[in-house]
Amino acid sequence: MFRDQGNRCPTVHWFRHGLRLHDNPAMLEAVRDSTEFFAVFIFDGQSAGTSHVGYNRMKFLLESLKDLDAQLKKHGGRLYTFKGNPTNVFRRLWEELGIKKICFEQDCEPIWSERDKSVVEMCSELGIECVEKVSHTLWDPKLVIRTNGGIPPLTYQMFMHTTSVIGPPPRPCSEIDFDRVHFGVVPPYLWQELGVLNDIPTPEDFGLEKEKGNKLVIWVGGETRALKHLESRVQVCI
Repeated sequence: MFRDQGNRCPTVHWFRHGLRLHDNPAMLEAVRDSTEFFAVFIFDGQSAGTSHVGYNRMKFLLESLKDLDAQLKKHGGRLYTFKGNPTNVFRRLWEELGIKKICFEQDCEPIWSERDKSVVEMCSELGIECVEKVSHTLWDPKLVIRTNGGIPPLTYQMFMHTTSVIGPPPRPCSEIDFDRVHFGVVPPYLWQELGVLNDIPTPEDFGLEKEKGNKLVIWVGGETRALKHLESRVQVCI
């Protein structure tokens, strides 16, 4: 088991929906004061909608992960992809690497609340700081409900009134200074136990096959491609 060594502060950012480096408040929090940073994605059958997914959606997800991994490698790190239960993965990382903080993006869909609750409870049990940030939605859904008297806004007009009371959504957060990020390394002896994937898999690795017949528009996943699309749209508007 890991023995604490002074001021070490290994931290994890758990990627789920927000597969990007820009405007990522949870990741920004994870790298702050971190002495060893681990970027993690876990194939648990739930994250990013993988419990019910077809070939094209899985392809888009895997392309996004591959792009994320490539961006991190440019900064001297990598994306660690695991197969397994998040609670088990994080517990073993705590035991072996002394993880002290886990950060992730709020997932407001009820289907994943039990998964996140189990991770939060594990962090409380082990003394790991657990930080959840809102970035998948413009406003914090919990704040919207509280502001609306404890119930969700049921009409668009009600929603607009509630958000006008809250005020504008937060501005995009600052970019990460990767020159100050020290990436940690998951030792190879843990890879098999924790289901670490050496390379980003393909849809076929999950038993998915290309859909035949209808011609579908194939969108390429990844922040790099998304930023290019955004830049072209902005130029058109200008």
